[in-house]
Amino acid sequence: MTHESVELPVRAEYDSDWHVFLDHPTQGALGYCTGADEEFDPDAAARVLEEGGWRVVGPWMEQPTGDAPYTATATATTPTAAPATDDEIRDRHITDLRTALERAARELVFCAGREAAADPGQSARLMAVAGEFEAVLVRTALADDRH
Repeated sequence: MTHESVELPVRAEYDSDWHVFLDHPTQGALGYCTGADEEFDPDAAARVLEEGGWRVVGPWMEQPTGDAPYTATATATTPTAAPATDDEIRDRHITDLRTALERAARELVFCAGREAAADPGQSARLMAVAGEFEAVLVRTALADDRH
């Protein structure tokens, strides 16, 4: 699939992971997930856009305000990868959820340690929730191994 030749503004937004978005005049809003990194990675953004048929032209510009802290311009090109299947998209979402659970479990354990002296009951409750998160991670890892 090739795109017609057009340049569009691209915006990068963070909401538990980084996404880049284009507002195409005929195809509507196009979005691509770049990953769950805390810091914006312009190379990862360029890579997923290239896979989707868009080449970044020019530098990513940091924006001082607004929902999109980084913007750039992209031009249509031939996609470098076949579109993701529903299973691949689902697997990426599961990976993102597992990463978020792992991070939340670590934070809960840290908070439980800070609460241990002042409020042992709260510390125990936080550790119990972290344990539940870890159990879910173990179960879903085993389910992934069977596929």
